[in-house]
Amino acid sequence: MKKKSEWLNQQLVDAKANIILERRACEVTEIEVMEVAAELGIEKPNGNFYNYVHNWQERKLEQTA
Repeated sequence: MKKKSEWLNQQLVDAKANIILERRACEVTEIEVMEVAAELGIEKPNGNFYNYVHNWQERKLEQTA
C-alpha cells in the first residue's frame, strides 16, 4: 500500500503539467491528460486524474486571461 505522501494529488499533477508546459512551450490546451499520466507512470488514469488535469488547465487559462 502506498504511503499518504505517495498518493496522487492536485499539487503533484500541477507540478508535472507545468514541467511539460515549459518543456514543450505550447498552449495549455495542447497538454493532454494521457501525456501527464505517462510522465507520472500512470497507464490508465481514472476520473480523478482527469479532473486534476482539467482543473489545472482551467486555472492556467484564468491566469493567462
